[in-house]
Parts: sequence; C-alpha cells; structure tokens
Amino acid sequence: MPPTHRSPPASPFSIGEQGPFLAALSSAILGAAQVQDLVADVHKLNAHERILVCVDVFLTTVAADGVGHFFYYDCADLFDEVLSGLDAIGAPDARARLGRYVHHVFGGSVPKDVATRQATLEALQIDQDDELERMFGDPHQVVSLLAHWAREHSAHFRIR
Repeated sequence: MPPTHRSPPASPFSIGEQGPFLAALSSAILGAAQVQDLVADVHKLNAHERILVCVDVFLTTVAADGVGHFFYYDCADLFDEVLSGLDAIGAPDARARLGRYVHHVFGGSVPKDVATRQATLEALQIDQDDELERMFGDPHQVVSLLAHWAREHSAHFRIR
C-alpha cells in the first residue's frame, strides 16, 4: 500500500496540537508581513503578531537550547517584546522567573551589546547554568497560554 500524503491545513488555526499550531502561525505571520530578519523587521508586525512571534521565538529557543541561548544571539534584542507578550498572554509567573534569571545572569538588565551578553553567558559555570535554567522552569505551561491566547485573538492576525 503506497504512503498517503496529507496536504497541509488551509489555516494554522485548523491545527490542533499547540506546538505545530504556534510554529505554523508564526511562520504564516512572518511570511505575510514579509519579515526577513525578525529583529530588524519586528516593526512590520502589528501588536498581536509581535506578541505571538516574539514569545514563540523565545519559547522555541528555550525548549531547544535553554534560556541562555535566547540571550546569546540578537534575538535577545526582542527581550522587552517577550516581557510584554508574557504579560499579554497571562503568564506573570513566567515573566517573574525570566526577570529573576536576567537579574542573576546580567545583574538586572540585559546588555544591549551582543558581545557583552555572550561573554557574560560564557563565564557561567556549567552548574550555575543548570541552576539558572531550572529557575525559569518548564515552558510548556506558557506554550499552552500562548496557543490559547492566539486562538482567542485570531481576528487580530493578518492571516486566517
């Protein structure tokens, strides 16, 4: 029996699973807004799209490589957008944990300079890094909150 090929859903909103839904929605938003570089082109997104994409980028990075990885590259320039997004989706605990992480690693505020952030992160010892990662906790609850928020605010996205 030959394998069957499924065609992709007509809309990200038809995807039931949270992770694939968020990935498809982020991708559709970035494509619709013709975003080439999220940090440089974030202004092309409306407020709801910025919340969704920035929080999704943060959560995807944390799930794959840890909180420190988010701050290691230029996506950390979106930190204020991530904080605003966590507030908007109703994730105050995650926002507070992220604030504590930033306080412990960077002394309170995220350096604007990538090289400074990288040097600070590289200076962490492995046991400190593991402890700080545990401080942020499991991002799955925030994924659920973001997916629920996105579905509730679907009318604000320029894609369907």
